Amino acid sequence: MQKTRLLAADVTNQAADSQHLPMMMEETKENTGRYPRELSPDAGYFSETNLQWLKGKIDAYIPGERVKHNE
Repeated sequence: MQKTRLLAADVTNQAADSQHLPMMMEETKENTGRYPRELSPDAGYFSETNLQWLKGKIDAYIPGERVKHNE
C-alpha cells in the first residue's frame, strides 16, 4: 500500500485557486525542505503567473482548460 502524505494545507473563503499555488508550494518547501519534483494540480491553478513562478522550480502538468465533470 502506498502512503499518502499531506505536505501543506490552507483554508480560504476565496473561490479562485490559482493565486494560492505559489504560497502552497512555499509552504510545502518549508515543511519538507524542498519543492516537489512534479506537480499535477487541476485546471483551477492554470495561469501565466503560475507558469512563470513554477518555471525552473517544479515540473508542472496543469490542464489549460477546464473539463466539465460529466465529460
